Amino acid sequence: MPHDIPRSELTQAPAELARFPGRDFRTLWVAVFVSQIGSAVTLVAVPLIAVVVLHATPGQMSLVAAADMVPSFLARVPVAAWSDRVLRRVPTMVACNLAQATAIGLVPLLWWRGALTLPALLAVVACSSLLLGAYGSLASPVVVTLVPPEHLVTANGRMSATHSVADVGGAGLAGLLLAALAAPVVVLVDAVSFVVSALLLT
Repeated sequence: MPHDIPRSELTQAPAELARFPGRDFRTLWVAVFVSQIGSAVTLVAVPLIAVVVLHATPGQMSLVAAADMVPSFLARVPVAAWSDRVLRRVPTMVACNLAQATAIGLVPLLWWRGALTLPALLAVVACSSLLLGAYGSLASPVVVTLVPPEHLVTANGRMSATHSVADVGGAGLAGLLLAALAAPVVVLVDAVSFVVSALLLT
């Protein structure tokens, strides 16, 4: 077994680690799926909040889109480099989940209090995007510690497929929820998904 794999992330016995998929990989797999479902819901709901609730202009909508993409992109490379020196990646992922749940949960709270503004929405979206990029950069090294080398291609394929399925399923779920609930309330699904993901990772 590679000497640089953090023992804090290897909870499986050697015999179990040799099997695929092991319990820990399945748990990580489900945690990523749940959080991705919630993120897909928010991806649909946030533009509607900007347009319907905040009456954003086309130029302001471009700012919302940039806030959703740029921080995640910028965070991935430095966090990936930093994660090589981090011995407790999973607790850091849990912290990212809980921070995202808090940030996303501010949207319905501010809306309910009549204090939701476009700058506040942009700040929440940017913060969530930054944390999502950090989470993704930490998840890949964890997969390497949980899966035997001969199964890494299969494991990464399953994780990629999970993202695709969650994106489609989350968009469909968002459509159903938006038919019955206000868009700011719908993003609570994302906040709850991050809490569930954090509980699974613990």
